[in-house]
Amino acid sequence: MPRLNSVAVSDFFLAVVSYSVAGPLFRQSRTLSSVGFFLIALAASLGSLKFGLPNPPTSLVRYHAHASWFASVAGVALVAADYHLGNRYHSRALSFLSVLLLVAIPVVTIGKVYRTWSNKVDTYVTDAVGGLSIASLLLSSLIYPNSSCLFGSILYVAAGLIGTTGHLYSLKRVDWFHYLLAFGNIAYYLALRYKPTPVFFKAQ
Repeated sequence: MPRLNSVAVSDFFLAVVSYSVAGPLFRQSRTLSSVGFFLIALAASLGSLKFGLPNPPTSLVRYHAHASWFASVAGVALVAADYHLGNRYHSRALSFLSVLLLVAIPVVTIGKVYRTWSNKVDTYVTDAVGGLSIASLLLSSLIYPNSSCLFGSILYVAAGLIGTTGHLYSLKRVDWFHYLLAFGNIAYYLALRYKPTPVFFKAQ
């Protein structure tokens, strides 16, 4: 019996977790974050199929690449926007940032589709959108204390630092990446269910 590819397993785990949090959030009318997690789940599902097949079809490889790219741009950005707009601290700065992130998604996507910029610029833009989303969640979790949001942000930052190339402690870095994102999604799900009272605007 052939050995199952570890990346297929870690991608499958990420997909299951992401689908599991997307459903309840949709039922709670947290539509933006639900769609964000669904995009991550879809990309992970395609990845699990691609790495699980001995000879994946070219179309599957292409679909996985596109889905992974779009999830990296829109997935966390939608979660961040929903978190900032849906919580009750009503920070104007973070709300404005959320609107910018929502506008950035179609702009960056159109730029990618029509090849408005080079692949190098595309990488910078994609990383900027994702990085800004995580940074905003991290900042928000510190200003308006939310341990789940803080933990999720730390896990996402760790995933980015570990990367997807090579090995770490005999485990592929891409597997670490997938597992950290999965547990980060659980933390963000818990954060979205909790609406903190602003520490700077407590009633006297």
